[in-house]
Amino acid sequence: MAITLPFTALPNVEVFAVDASNVQIAWRDLPPGVLSATTGAITTRLGIADRPGVGEISGLSSATAHRIDLHVDDCLVSRLTVRTAASPPGALIGRVATISDMHLGESAFGLTRTMRDQSGSTLPYPLRCTIAAVREAQEWGAELIVFKGDITHTGLPSQWELFDRVLDEVSIPVMAVPGNHDVVGVKGSIDHRWALESRGIDSVEVQWRALGSSRVVAVDTTIPTKGSGTLEGRLGRVLDAVDFDGPALVFAHHHFEHTPIRYFWPPGVGQSETNDVMRTLSEVNADLLVSSGHTHRNRARTVAGMLVTEVGSVKDHPGVWAGYEIHEAAVRQTVRRVAEPSCVEWTDRTSSAVGGIWGVWSSGTIAQRSVSHRWPSTRIRHRRRDTTTVAVAPGESNPD
Repeated sequence: MAITLPFTALPNVEVFAVDASNVQIAWRDLPPGVLSATTGAITTRLGIADRPGVGEISGLSSATAHRIDLHVDDCLVSRLTVRTAASPPGALIGRVATISDMHLGESAFGLTRTMRDQSGSTLPYPLRCTIAAVREAQEWGAELIVFKGDITHTGLPSQWELFDRVLDEVSIPVMAVPGNHDVVGVKGSIDHRWALESRGIDSVEVQWRALGSSRVVAVDTTIPTKGSGTLEGRLGRVLDAVDFDGPALVFAHHHFEHTPIRYFWPPGVGQSETNDVMRTLSEVNADLLVSSGHTHRNRARTVAGMLVTEVGSVKDHPGVWAGYEIHEAAVRQTVRRVAEPSCVEWTDRTSSAVGGIWGVWSSGTIAQRSVSHRWPSTRIRHRRRDTTTVAVAPGESNPD
């Protein structure tokens, strides 16, 4: 039985995600019955109240304060006020989804690895949550999915075979980078480059894909057998990829540290290197979003005019995937919880890890999960529909 500290108790009802027309509600510890939400003339059945769940209210007006009344059957249990986001300026260029830290092959969670899935599902929780995220992201309208590392737990062939089951669910283009767990080098593990290439996925250290007048850049930040990350020897190719007249989204596994002393685990790209990377990137193209995984938490900050975010794991609390709406003048990141009921029950349970501290630490605030960022240049660019993936070889530049 997990011991939860008093100050780590999570709210019974919370707004987890919000965009211009949708609000995602998460709940736990409510009375038995059917939970529904009413805002204005819209009433939405969300789900069964007395088990952890996630539901979405759609069709709301943008940039508007909405009062949401939550009822279990006919009993009012909560009243929330939320303001929907303004629609990002400029025409929509494209939609990208990312999924981080799947850890396919993991069988237990928690500080002492004693928390095990008791759902009775035939699919282990990392696979179950990842498949659900893929389905939800495509239903949302993603045109591209980027897997941001720690695809497997220890790089074993059987774990990469679980990734095949994920890819069977994908009907749109895919990009992927490895994480430290994919290059850990344990006995029996296989080379991640071969594992990706044999599945038709590019494995070069830096690659980009054009999406309209924007680019999606994926960069391998791993160091074989190490937990920390680096861009050493790769930064030049990243600069080549973002050096064009348009916005770019740069995705990596390792987070970029912003303090000289590491105050939490795991280690990412060190602060000294981070400072050089962020400065150089902003000098080449300030219209960037840089996003990572690795920390299993949700955070956002602005560095040199760029939006820099971390997105949590798909398979432990809060169990999320991220959607990016790229517009001509701005980008909108919305981190959503995986809503499949058996996944919610598992990821909600993992919030009790480390005495409940994990539930508070990993979630971040709604402002760090659902955030809009205006491109500093504010240029309105001509739309293109090139969707070619280009690998950037050492010492070469990408053709426009």
